[in-house]
Amino acid sequence: MNTNDLHGKISARFSEKQIQDLCRNHIPGFDATQFSVIAIRVFAGTEFIVTVYAKDKLNEQKGKLPVKKFKIETLSHKEFYNYVEVYNYTVFEEGVSADELEVTNK
Repeated sequence: MNTNDLHGKISARFSEKQIQDLCRNHIPGFDATQFSVIAIRVFAGTEFIVTVYAKDKLNEQKGKLPVKKFKIETLSHKEFYNYVEVYNYTVFEEGVSADELEVTNK
């Protein structure tokens, strides 16, 4: 079987309500007055894991960004995307970037 490891970037939009619903529904004891979500990582492969990184608003330090990591392993792909308003991604073969492409069928 021939496989390619493709790399790239993704952007996603969540409304504040969607983020709060995700955390409230899947992170026991999540306190939105203490934590502010600053990043979400999604791993989909042999398992589906959503990791939420939230800034600890009660433990701010000068020069540092204290975050707490919350792993969610109770969601399916389909359930997770109910929380996402919009997403967009492009992946490339190793060593290729969007800057190099010359699209010929504009």
